[in-house]
Amino acid sequence: MKIKGWLFCIKIIIAAALLATPLAAQVNYQFHDTPRPEADVMLVNYSLRSVGTEVWLVGRVFNRGLKPARNVRVVPTITDRNGARYPSNTIFLKPSDVPPTSFAPFEMRVLAAVDPRNVIVRATAEWDP
Repeated sequence: MKIKGWLFCIKIIIAAALLATPLAAQVNYQFHDTPRPEADVMLVNYSLRSVGTEVWLVGRVFNRGLKPARNVRVVPTITDRNGARYPSNTIFLKPSDVPPTSFAPFEMRVLAAVDPRNVIVRATAEWDP
């Protein structure tokens, strides 16, 4: 009898864990500020990712304004640990307009010679008023 009771408890724990996993994966973004009256774009996150032999800069921007941000672009600066700057292009979002209080993803392939463990990436968001 005791073995059946333990098996039942283990099944309940596994079922609870499987049901709780999707709920824990949801993210609630709170910026603790009020929306701006004009467009105001900020970088939420960005990172270098290796996919096979290619290196990609991927991330998201957020328009925390009440008006759409027009012609949004991300300007990355890639430097290695010795201070040498790598050439990088401006990333134009597709579509280039970001609606009010919404996110938009971006990605750009970086030079193949870049080792993601040996570089520092800084990026800024720009947009037209």
